[in-house]
Amino acid sequence: MNALIRLADAYPACWLGLLMLVGWAVGSLLNRVALQLPLLLELRWRRAAQRQLNLPATDGDAAGWRKLFTRAPASRYPAAALALLFLLAGMRLPPGLPLLALLLFCSLVLTLALVDFNTMLLPDALTLPLLWLGLLCNLNGWFVPLDQAVIGAVAGYAGLWALFWLFRLGSGKEALGYGDFKLTAALGAWCGWQSLPNLLLLAAGGGLTYVLLRRGWNKEGGQEPLAFGPWLAISGVVNLLFLVAPINY
Repeated sequence: MNALIRLADAYPACWLGLLMLVGWAVGSLLNRVALQLPLLLELRWRRAAQRQLNLPATDGDAAGWRKLFTRAPASRYPAAALALLFLLAGMRLPPGLPLLALLLFCSLVLTLALVDFNTMLLPDALTLPLLWLGLLCNLNGWFVPLDQAVIGAVAGYAGLWALFWLFRLGSGKEALGYGDFKLTAALGAWCGWQSLPNLLLLAAGGGLTYVLLRRGWNKEGGQEPLAFGPWLAISGVVNLLFLVAPINY
């Protein structure tokens, strides 16, 4: 760690360039994870359902495993996005455990955004570790005091849960998913309860702008369901990188 601190102090451009290279490599890996994780979860759910219903394995199981291990083409945009996030994180914090936590946050949030954008799914395998990691980091008050982190997690989940039921009772439709509740709780654990209004307003504004632009571009389209997770992810990154002032690093 001392060597990294000396490198960052003596050659800040080299340090930031190294962070960008690491971000690009990790982003490329996480792009694969985002493509393969939903397939793996689908196979696990199918096998669990077959055991519960005493159904035999089908050809679809073998096809699913072949698809899981097929090397699908991957976009370079996630790698570039994470390289940029690592650069911004390195400009925000010096080398140390809080910076490592911030890099993990960016990596998990990017993966969740990719999975939700592609599948409308926010897996517990990603949202729950993000939640517990946020509480663990703020145990030492790296980003916000622990009490604000705990209240943020509870208020984030409860707030979106209340909005979900109000909208459902009023319209009979479901505008949010339970994965959105858990992701908001995780972001509240990282950013604290004071950040939740800004976080939700930014996410809602971004999602609404996207829908309006899509409908304006394609008059016959724009009616498909919108994944809210990517907008929560973007808002969470903006809040933690630019609006939350680290207090203990």
